[in-house]
Amino acid sequence: MNGRVVTRVTYLPVSHVAPCAGEQAIAIPPRVALHLGLTAERSYLYTSYATEDDWPFDLAHVPGSGDRFDYGFVPPRLFAAVAADFAA
Repeated sequence: MNGRVVTRVTYLPVSHVAPCAGEQAIAIPPRVALHLGLTAERSYLYTSYATEDDWPFDLAHVPGSGDRFDYGFVPPRLFAAVAADFAA
């Protein structure tokens, strides 16, 4: 890509919409949502599908941040649960 270093990343969507039949998602605990700066509304991390993009060229910044692409790290136990659910 014109001499640019590109890293392909996979990420899982987060939504306030509860999963429909046939979809898999893990509810983000309120304390974790607060830590990540999400709204107080219930959030779900979908594990039934993922998106791939070129880092950082195809990704949008966190609204209002100007230079951040992420909301932060999830606790290891939640990460492990999400990874296992996604792998299944």
